[in-house]
Amino acid sequence: MSLTGRRTAILALLVFLIPLQSILARAEENSSRFVVFAAASMKNVLEEVADNWPDAKKCKAIFSFAGSSALARQIEYGAPADLFVSANEAWMDYLDEKGKIRSDTRFDLAENKLVLIEKIYKGGSGKALTIDDLKD
Repeated sequence: MSLTGRRTAILALLVFLIPLQSILARAEENSSRFVVFAAASMKNVLEEVADNWPDAKKCKAIFSFAGSSALARQIEYGAPADLFVSANEAWMDYLDEKGKIRSDTRFDLAENKLVLIEKIYKGGSGKALTIDDLKD
């Protein structure tokens, strides 16, 4: 894994594990596993988090990765999930309006930002540029 990949995994581990503690405590009381429905874009980082979870032998994460819309529909129709990680806020809102999630446990885990990398040749800096940088 590259240095950037490791940094991302460590950051995700820290951000993800702190609020997850109460969910895992409940899961450990009820069974030896918890079910995570998560956006496919979160696959690598969530599996890395699960591999490094200190109590992984006591409580194992079972993942179901797909598009947020497909997962939300499954939850709507009764699929059992202990945790839903959506890449689309509108689908989380949809489940919230249907009463299918506990609103008091909802929080923003991460956000995406589209960037472009400028080539270094011909005076380029090699830095990451946002769409706003290109407007000038």
